[in-house]
Amino acid sequence: MLISVHMPKTAGNSFLSGLTQRFGERLLQVYFLRPISSSAEDRINRAKYRCKLFFTGRDITKRYDAIHGHFTADTFNRIPGPKQYCMFLREPADRTISHYLFWLEQDALLTREGLPKPYNSVRRKFLKNRLGLNEFAELPEMVNFFSIYLGKMRIEDFDFIGLQEEYSTSLRLFERIFGLKIEESHENPTSKASRADLLSRIDLGRLRTAQSANQLIYDQARKRFDQLCARYL
Repeated sequence: MLISVHMPKTAGNSFLSGLTQRFGERLLQVYFLRPISSSAEDRINRAKYRCKLFFTGRDITKRYDAIHGHFTADTFNRIPGPKQYCMFLREPADRTISHYLFWLEQDALLTREGLPKPYNSVRRKFLKNRLGLNEFAELPEMVNFFSIYLGKMRIEDFDFIGLQEEYSTSLRLFERIFGLKIEESHENPTSKASRADLLSRIDLGRLRTAQSANQLIYDQARKRFDQLCARYL
């Protein structure tokens, strides 16, 4: 079973497109657990899902060959059968900027279309307080973003680590490790004009300081990526 952790704004949707082409109905998508949301509803939902896996894990391994989505990396640790883990990361300040702009764009779209606002507690806080980028980057959930998604796992526990900044090379590495060719695509790109405008109005040093814990994990991931490239490419 391939367990693919989709950390938001790290080329996860692009990778999902390739996985869908490769696995089709044998791919299980899990996007309802909202790992960074701290609302009681979401915490209960995550706990219930883990309990459910105790009874449904064997059925999952029969029906699917891969799992991809927004969940902590240790979510499926106890389902039966061998498992291989993969995840893409992205330079933390750059990822945070992309996440911020994405939520701004999505809020504008929901407002324009008259659609309901999201349930994610962090996103609700972001919208309610109209946070600037630096304030957004300093939210506890953003400060600890990478560690939240890792759960109880470590970077060295992953069979594959990819980098959004080196997406093409990452896909070649993925193919060499797993013997699976994933077609390259680029989904949900952030507007370069929006990014440039935002960068002209923020304290980048403050942003990088806020993301220092994520940077430590990213540095470990880049080291792991370089080691895997040296071994397989």
